[in-house]
Amino acid sequence: MKIFGVQVGAKTGVELAIDEALVLIGEERFDEAIQVIENKALAREPDNRRSLLHLGLCYMLKGDLDRADAILKPITDARGMDSEKAAAQIAMEKIAKLRAGQANA
Repeated sequence: MKIFGVQVGAKTGVELAIDEALVLIGEERFDEAIQVIENKALAREPDNRRSLLHLGLCYMLKGDLDRADAILKPITDARGMDSEKAAAQIAMEKIAKLRAGQANA
C-alpha cells in the first residue's frame, strides 16, 4: 500500500536480512547467520542496532563471549531505552553468568 507515494508495510532489505538470520539462528546455524547479518544487513546499515544485537547474540550463542561483549556493550551504553537495549542488557547479564561459570569450572 502506498501513502503519499511512499510504500508502507514493505520490509527493507535490512529487515529481510534480519528475518533470514533469525531463521538460521533458530536452526543453530550461527556462522551462517553471522554472514547474513554482516554481508546483507550491516553492509547496508552499519549502525543498525537490531542487526548488531542479533550479531552479538550469535557470538554469545557460539561461545565467543569477548566478541559478543564488544558488540553488545555499545548498545547497552547508549542513551535512552528501547527493545534492542533491553535485550542487549539481558544478553550481557547472561554473558556475565557464563563467564562466572567458566571461572568456577
